[in-house]
Amino acid sequence: MAATIAAAGRFVPGETARSDRGRARMKVIAAENLAEIRTLVAGLLEGIGRPPTVADEIAAEVIAATVVRGRRRRENGRSDAMERRALPALMRAWPPSSQPRPEPEH
Repeated sequence: MAATIAAAGRFVPGETARSDRGRARMKVIAAENLAEIRTLVAGLLEGIGRPPTVADEIAAEVIAATVVRGRRRRENGRSDAMERRALPALMRAWPPSSQPRPEPEH
């Protein structure tokens, strides 16, 4: 089925070779991003010097995803200012402590 323009000027979605290629390319990009995130996560977790907890894995994944998103935005000529602003706060909290935090005194 071919995509057409409706009388109101709106795009009526349909399956075309172009949209199939676009979806396939997006899957390739997502796989590339995921591979890069996993590599960064492994490096972050290796550096903590103890077996990682679930919290460590989540924090490492958030940091890695932020780095990869910033890289992709820069590669595409877009601003990565949001990622650059978020990263220092994420990195200050790294590595997450395996010890519970003390309760604040009232």
